Amino acid sequence: MSVPDRKMDHYKGFSLHGGYWICRAGFCVVINDNIWTTKVWHRQFMRFCIVGVLSTSAYMAIALLLLYGFKMSLLASNICAVFVPMLISYFGNASYSFETGSELRTFWKYCCLTSTLLALMIVSSRWISAEGYPAYYGILVNGCGIPVISFLIQKLWVFDR
Repeated sequence: MSVPDRKMDHYKGFSLHGGYWICRAGFCVVINDNIWTTKVWHRQFMRFCIVGVLSTSAYMAIALLLLYGFKMSLLASNICAVFVPMLISYFGNASYSFETGSELRTFWKYCCLTSTLLALMIVSSRWISAEGYPAYYGILVNGCGIPVISFLIQKLWVFDR
């Protein structure tokens, strides 16, 4: 449904995109309420968790193998272990969690997000090592904290519609 040409004051209608538009004094604003629907958030979060469990399991397995099996440092283990789970997470979330499909635009946004999260992982790994905590604390902090931040940014920016 398109906005009629005539001037509308205090008029509300529904658009084809699942949102609605509001006109006040001749100015119309389209509000897409799909992003804030509780049911959608719950479904997407549950699917994100499923993809996240697969991705995080792959991350932890690879990181622990590199840390203890190949005797790499905590920082090197975290950096090397992030790439395979990154691909699992991108394609899983694009096609399953957020149902947007994989596009070049979302892939680049996802790469920016992943680079930022990788920098956060490096900082936290160095801090945990410098404070003298056991190395596996770094794996746990990064494996549990990063996904929560990631969901919010993916939902609101990377896979927005």
